[in-house]
Amino acid sequence: MLDGEIVAFSGGRTDFARLQRRMGLTRRQDVAASGVAVTYYVFDLLRLDGADTRNCRCGPASRCCAGRRRTAPRSG
Repeated sequence: MLDGEIVAFSGGRTDFARLQRRMGLTRRQDVAASGVAVTYYVFDLLRLDGADTRNCRCGPASRCCAGRRRTAPRSG
């Protein structure tokens, strides 16, 4: 389980107003027509392979959890 946020950029900076133009769009053609690319920034790993990583003594991104890291499949 990941914790993060979706952002849109304008001129190299995040732009909430730009992100709002993309919010609520679910059809591929509408997303494409919006011209707004988004990025999902992950800033915390809460669970990995069913295990709670919040109390991992080394921190979830550390070597103690490295053997359990997985790469998410790409969608689309």
